Amino acid sequence: MRHGTGLSTILVGLALVLAACGGSSTATAAPAATQAPAATSGGEGVATAAPGVASGPTTAPAGGGAKGDACTLITATEAAGVMGVADLTTEATGDGGRFLYCTYAGAGKPIVYMSFMTSGASAVYDAFAGGSDAIAVSGMGDAAVYTPGNGGVLFIHKGDATVGLTVFTELTQAENIELLKKLGAFAAVRM
Repeated sequence: MRHGTGLSTILVGLALVLAACGGSSTATAAPAATQAPAATSGGEGVATAAPGVASGPTTAPAGGGAKGDACTLITATEAAGVMGVADLTTEATGDGGRFLYCTYAGAGKPIVYMSFMTSGASAVYDAFAGGSDAIAVSGMGDAAVYTPGNGGVLFIHKGDATVGLTVFTELTQAENIELLKKLGAFAAVRM
């Protein structure tokens, strides 16, 4: 089963809900993941890694928060390790303040997408968590929920901030949730 109906669906859905404005963009490349990948790329930049590749961070970095760049919540190296790919590049976008986004790409195609609403996000999180198809996810931030719509998104709420994560894979929903939980563990301690 293919999850991740397209980056445009996720971008439009999250942007509408978060009422985000455009902003600057920066792209950076990460060195190869330090852990051996769990699987090879599924061709055309689609990850096919099985869950169980990388574990989350044990401590939060000094200062916390994204400081204007959502890509600092999950590094390209961390995302590559979880997704089982050798290299990912990141592209940070947003307004540099309240609305931040990061796209992680391999072979020129998106593999992970993250949105980060740094404040005023309680109502947004509550709207997603209150959906009839929402699946509670324990152990992340103050609360977390997976919603299967829009290709499947894990929302993590901490304080007054919310992160939304999606992965573009050929895996089942259950496997995607496991990947998102591993990615989310990095973001949750840095929010």
